[in-house]
Amino acid sequence: MLRESGFLRRLRKELPVWVQQGWVTPENEQQILDHAAAHRAAGVRYLPLAFSVLGVLLLGAGVITFFAANWSVVPKVAKLTLVFGSIGLAYAGAGYALQYREAPQLGEALLLLGVILFGSSIMLIAQMYHIDAHYPNGVLLWALGGMATAYLMHSQPAMIAGIALAVLWTGMETFGFDRSVHWPFLILWASCLPAIYKKRWMSASHVAMIGLLLWSWF
Repeated sequence: MLRESGFLRRLRKELPVWVQQGWVTPENEQQILDHAAAHRAAGVRYLPLAFSVLGVLLLGAGVITFFAANWSVVPKVAKLTLVFGSIGLAYAGAGYALQYREAPQLGEALLLLGVILFGSSIMLIAQMYHIDAHYPNGVLLWALGGMATAYLMHSQPAMIAGIALAVLWTGMETFGFDRSVHWPFLILWASCLPAIYKKRWMSASHVAMIGLLLWSWF
């Protein structure tokens, strides 16, 4: 059984005093406790989410490493089918898990896997067709994909990934091309704020502030 939160423990101690003072009726005391306990039970369980994300990251790294080692012998059609099929399966599985609320942690983890596979597909397709371009643009496209996933699927982990990739992008532009101030980062950074504010994503807000500080340091 999970331990009670500090708030719930304090509430159990304070409610009898409130009843004695007449601030709360005896009938409402248990209702308040039930409501507080139910609200806590319905909250996000960060430990299962963390383990789910870690598992998906390890799985994604293993799959990418396996196919990268055998990539040269796979036909192009099979490569494209594999790339887009894996992305589609990851997002479809995430959508199912989140829609039916059977496994929200699994859904968030699969969304993150979809973002990882999307970034891998950018690099692999560029390699397949020998695309010679401004290489930080690939990371920029990856960051946009993460943020789009966050907006469309209401996913905080995807938003965190998008912000982290945006910081990587501005770092590449700054140090790789001797830019004194990389102003376009602020546009991308500001685009994540509406979702963070609306959804009250505290973890994403912390990562966003760290990203802004890193950009200032760059």
